[in-house]
Amino acid sequence: ETKIINRRIDYVCVDVLSGLEGISEQNVDDNSICQSFSDELVIRDPYPNPTEGVVYMDFVSMNDITIKVNVLNAQGALIKNINLDLTAGAQVLQVDLTDLKQGLYFIQIPDLNRTLRFNISR
Repeated sequence: ETKIINRRIDYVCVDVLSGLEGISEQNVDDNSICQSFSDELVIRDPYPNPTEGVVYMDFVSMNDITIKVNVLNAQGALIKNINLDLTAGAQVLQVDLTDLKQGLYFIQIPDLNRTLRFNISR
């Protein structure tokens, strides 16, 4: 069981170790990843991408905040707008794109200090 007691952390690092019998690791240098939480809001790339219709986005917020999530078509026209209330900590947003035709879309998030934009193939 893993618990995060203090939500005011600056970063988290994960090391992946092989536990499979008979399989040896070829390159242990690429088995670590760290994520900084020094920003007010950390947003991971949407997955799966390409998608059959539903994408997920992982958020880690240092405080309770409200953000906008915009879905744009390839020409930049707004297709969907989601207002999202985030509480401090980690959360996952599910964005349903099943009603959209196949093609290229953008998920745009105007954050507190920047605007993030992710490409999504449907």
